[in-house]
Amino acid sequence: MAATSAKYPATVGTTQETGDDNNWTNPSNVGADDAAYAQITAATFDSGDVSYLLGATNFSMAVPANALSIDGIVVEIERYYANGQVTDIDVNLTKDGTTRAGSDKSTGANFPTSPAITTFGGAAVLWDTTWTVAQVNASTFGVLYKMGASANDADGFLDFIR
Repeated sequence: MAATSAKYPATVGTTQETGDDNNWTNPSNVGADDAAYAQITAATFDSGDVSYLLGATNFSMAVPANALSIDGIVVEIERYYANGQVTDIDVNLTKDGTTRAGSDKSTGANFPTSPAITTFGGAAVLWDTTWTVAQVNASTFGVLYKMGASANDADGFLDFIR
């Protein structure tokens, strides 16, 4: 089982889906481990509110074309909250850049109060779908993410998705 090193997205955007309440500020900041944060700090990010869908793609994966299979996919997100309380809502993968593929790996966990890395998936976790080398290497392969406020005037921050 060969592993690839951590990769960061070159393309990041947001999409408002039905029921989404707050857009991200500086969403492209999830493209590097640099303490520059994508965030929602609006006073209107209140209990029950959900962020816009944050899509991170174009990870420049380099799985060798002659690899026999994809054994698992690990996603790491560094995140924290400063006010209220913030939780993970959706942590999905995408094959085409927009459509969720496989299962949501969010557990609804609360964010910590200081920056910390949370791992989703695993070395033997395929997210309840199948993957080809070409799909993982494609620029449209990526992570789709949402967070939610579980207290009023919540502030949530993401440093990176890798």
